[in-house]
Amino acid sequence: MADSVSSAIIWDAPFLMANAIFAGVLPRDTPRWWVRRRTGGNWHDLIIDDDATEDYYHEKLRMTRCAFHEIIAACAPFLQRRLTHYRSPLLPKQLVAFAPYRWLSSETFDRATSSFGMGRSYRIKAVRDVMNAILSAYPDKICMPTGRWLLQVTRAFRAKDFPNCYNCMDCTHAVHDTRVLWNSSFRRRVEAGTLFTTDIVTLPGGARTTGYVLGDNGYGPLPRLVVPYGGVMQPYDEAYFDTCHKTARNVVERAFGRLKGMWRLFLRHHKTNMDNMPQQFTAVCIIHNLLIEASIDFDQRLLIERDANGNDQPIDLGMHEPPALVSQADASEATLDLRATLTRRMQLLQ
Repeated sequence: MADSVSSAIIWDAPFLMANAIFAGVLPRDTPRWWVRRRTGGNWHDLIIDDDATEDYYHEKLRMTRCAFHEIIAACAPFLQRRLTHYRSPLLPKQLVAFAPYRWLSSETFDRATSSFGMGRSYRIKAVRDVMNAILSAYPDKICMPTGRWLLQVTRAFRAKDFPNCYNCMDCTHAVHDTRVLWNSSFRRRVEAGTLFTTDIVTLPGGARTTGYVLGDNGYGPLPRLVVPYGGVMQPYDEAYFDTCHKTARNVVERAFGRLKGMWRLFLRHHKTNMDNMPQQFTAVCIIHNLLIEASIDFDQRLLIERDANGNDQPIDLGMHEPPALVSQADASEATLDLRATLTRRMQLLQ
């Protein structure tokens, strides 16, 4: 008889425990996972609150949950929609999750929208709306350095033998660099005299400058743009200058490498809407900078892929030397004098 009573109590124990938790007698703790739960779709994985959720944020959005919600808070005022008689609007956080996932994974719209519970007709509009919201919420996040930031940048370049240098520029050379540069706001601001506004610095040899930018030989002549000499049989001073130039320019190559390795939509050629591609890329750069500011570590595994034999190899980031050197015959005398003065300065410091 005692055995029968004990068996009944044992079998009823789970039922009694569940009732006690439901009634609030015992606290309901967040479940602890020994093994990550089976994925239920991208959006489903991000909205369930358990110990595995943070891992899914890193895996699918390359950010922490805290960083994601900060972006939502900034973009939500630009994404609010009114209810209609046809359907309820999608939540801002669902939209903000979908667009970065699309940029990160480069999945087709059909596959990405289905895993986010989103209709096919809404996919392109969702990306465009999030893009516009990010550009509106962070209007000054992509800009040339100023103030203390500019001081830090110029000090770093001075240590690389390029005093008063503002920055570097680079391109993947998928299109003609000269045309890209000609259509850029950089050229317009240089010609208008609104970009380099710091105090004049006089370099050894007499050249005076308020700032300049380093670029490779894929760019045509432009005031304030210093490019290497190039060529095969070079004098020692020009070869040394080109070596220092390439070393200093590696910073932008590494930055673009990480950017393209993380945001795979911009890694390779594909069919996409070119009408707003520059704006999408700017929005991605803004998010990328936000993650750097939040001290979120870059996953170096993003720069590795498997070959046909299953072996690890570095991914092709498309960061190649220009196919042909662009003539600098039309470069201004001031630009050529600046390069020559920097070359002489390097020889004096050796």
